[in-house]
Amino acid sequence: MIIVLEIVVSILLLIGAGAVLTAARVLFVEKDAISRINSFGIATSLGLPFITAGAMVGRFLNEGFSWEILLKSLAAILAFILVSSVASNTLVRAAYLSGAPIDPATEPNDLADPAPNSATD
Repeated sequence: MIIVLEIVVSILLLIGAGAVLTAARVLFVEKDAISRINSFGIATSLGLPFITAGAMVGRFLNEGFSWEILLKSLAAILAFILVSSVASNTLVRAAYLSGAPIDPATEPNDLADPAPNSATD
């Protein structure tokens, strides 16, 4: 049973590290700030929760089950997912409004398009 849990820990950590490394690679490839921020969202909303889950299971293996660790880990995972989506949207909007150059291939560009007027729709 311990070997199975060690394999689970390894898989969770590898998936998380892979997501973070993929996002880091994309940061160097993307041409504009908006695309870079969106790729960083992958690391924080996918990579870090997997790393946290792997660390939680690994700690359970070494120290035994603890409700405190479980609740703290679940709270951290939930915070990573919720906060990263809001932070990514806020950072993209701030980058756009600051006048950062945008790749012309960015489509759709909802920030540049005027908001539809619901009275005329």
